Amino acid sequence: DVTLLHPAGVSSLMHAVGISSSATALRMKPDNILTANLFNGQMVNYWNLWDYKQSMYTFADGGAVDDLALMPLLRRNVKNIIACVATHTHPNGTLDEFATGEFALAGLFGALPLDATNHRGEQMMIHGVDDASTWNEMEHVFPTSDFADLFNAYKASYESGGPHLFNATYEVLPNAFQGVSGGYAVNIMWVLNGKSTNWEQQLPAATQHWLDRQQEGHSAYKDFPNVHNNLDAPAPLISLLSQQASWAFRAEKDLVLDWVAAAAGSKSGPSAEVLKSSSFAT
Repeated sequence: DVTLLHPAGVSSLMHAVGISSSATALRMKPDNILTANLFNGQMVNYWNLWDYKQSMYTFADGGAVDDLALMPLLRRNVKNIIACVATHTHPNGTLDEFATGEFALAGLFGALPLDATNHRGEQMMIHGVDDASTWNEMEHVFPTSDFADLFNAYKASYESGGPHLFNATYEVLPNAFQGVSGGYAVNIMWVLNGKSTNWEQQLPAATQHWLDRQQEGHSAYKDFPNVHNNLDAPAPLISLLSQQASWAFRAEKDLVLDWVAAAAGSKSGPSAEVLKSSSFAT
């Protein structure tokens, strides 16, 4: 006789989004069901594809170990990736200051400063990890020396008003914690949605004035576009972030189309028909 194993149910996108929203459960004791229930941890009868056994597990937001969602792609040896980064700090300080503010990005290069502190001068804690060397070990998948190149490219772009799109090729390093085997080269187009004065200056005068007023004080727009979004973020803020990102892609349409063509295996770049039919075409 043959016993066929199959999942007890199929997880929906709505279920996955609900689990991701339970970020409070990250700091609970994983084996304590009472604590999981109190903090709204999601208990799921999970079918393990490694040993084909089903068990009840507590699920929570995966951002604790992969804020930028690159690891699943690197595990599958994906060779071409467009990585969009919602920035939290300007690149107008030192490399270490930028790495501390953009800890998720710096971690990919194992470049978070070991003496990193928060805005209160206290030892920095990231998703419950209170040791910078541990964070670097958890996240490190690209050569550390390449982080400075990305920072310098962003700083130059920031000083010239944007947009902030950069191509880079990295050796993927093995990372046992993330299940990344490495040993291959990945092409990444970084899209950093940081402050772009070239875009802001093209806004209608009334919109510029309105945004200036919104950035005064401690409103959600204070450090636009370096904002921490949540469910309470006002709709105009989300719209501004989206519009700036759209402008960045349109402003660098040739770079984007050439990158996509190269990723698809074309050696001649996008054809005239591609340019004509593309939404980037003006």
